[in-house]
Amino acid sequence: MHKFILFFKRIFVSVSSDYKENFEREISFESLNRLIITGIALIILESFVTFHSFFLGLNQNILLTQQFIILANLLFLPFSFYFRKKMSLDNKFKITGYIEFYFFITIIWSCIISIFGYLHDFENFKLHKSVSHTSQQIPAYMITVFGAAILVSIKPFYSFLIYFFVFFIYNFSISYIISGNIFLIKTHTWNSFILNIFAFIASRLVYKSKLKNYISNYKNELLLKNILPTKVITELQETGKTIPEKIENVSILFSDLIDFSKKSKLISPIELISELNEIFTEFDNILEKNSSERIKTIGDAYLGISGTSNDPKVNSKNLILSAIQMIEYLKKRNSSNKIKWEIRIGIHTGEIIGGVVGIKKYIYDIFGDTVNFASRLESHSSAMKINISEEVYNDVKFEFIFKKRSIAFVKGFGRKQMYYVETK
Repeated sequence: MHKFILFFKRIFVSVSSDYKENFEREISFESLNRLIITGIALIILESFVTFHSFFLGLNQNILLTQQFIILANLLFLPFSFYFRKKMSLDNKFKITGYIEFYFFITIIWSCIISIFGYLHDFENFKLHKSVSHTSQQIPAYMITVFGAAILVSIKPFYSFLIYFFVFFIYNFSISYIISGNIFLIKTHTWNSFILNIFAFIASRLVYKSKLKNYISNYKNELLLKNILPTKVITELQETGKTIPEKIENVSILFSDLIDFSKKSKLISPIELISELNEIFTEFDNILEKNSSERIKTIGDAYLGISGTSNDPKVNSKNLILSAIQMIEYLKKRNSSNKIKWEIRIGIHTGEIIGGVVGIKKYIYDIFGDTVNFASRLESHSSAMKINISEEVYNDVKFEFIFKKRSIAFVKGFGRKQMYYVETK
């Protein structure tokens, strides 16, 4: 008994709120595909059987039953196709309640078919107190077939009620009221009960297996998103490789913590990593809020990019806003933290080359003069200052307040005009 209880506990699983919505949507989409395939298969199968039964001159009840099954599927198929198309085109579209509704209608439909069969066998009821085998088995047949197709997506509580209450009570009561044959009642009720328990357990095991695979894929994809851009992930998943590309009109932010080497000698490695993790995590959040993202960190250096828009003005503005917020965050943090960190920031805009480096441990990196010059701008900056190039200044000169600096010689680039962004 204990093992039996443990088994049922294993097949009832809960879904974390982190991925519940996406998982249930994926399951619903798969269920729609199963509904469509099952519906088409039943239409073809029952059409063939109907023609075969008609030419053999079989019982009219059997023909009507098969026609009912065909009609039920013909009614629902257009809705299933419509919802499937909507889900394919719109990632936020949901079909809440449709599959449950479909299943309940299937139950009602099977009841109608069964009762219809009983009524057609009424003379047989009066003479023999029994009904045709077909009439008794239609509900079990219908619900088992459709249950296998769609019950995976229905919540366990509802499917439990359907299998262990609704159908059981229906089958028992109809058999008793119409036939009055106790042996027949027990036989058909037991057969239906076993069939539907099997379908119920199978649906729960499939659900659990799909959830396990989804969680694994979700974690892997989440990890990849923290390492690689979405476009690169898609390319790797579809082709197994990615092609380096030239990207124009992007803005680059390069920052560096001042006196990092000196301060790192005064604290433990654990404390040092904890400090960097806390600071860079907040930097990541700041860039994300401003439609930008981190490419990588190199020790205490932080490299960010904004390239979501083809308009360099938008990208430059995103990074300047990010840089201002990064400095504000450090000022606030320094007021209550025993370790005081200061930062230098450089921002430039232009074209870059982006691609994955390596074939075993994927690392997405960016290259080009734009990146190198952003690094030079950072080294020519001062504590808690944002140093920008003339190109960035021209893009956003009416958006912020700037301080023009003296022309400076930049290694590898010659004499360059730079500007400080005035912050509070």
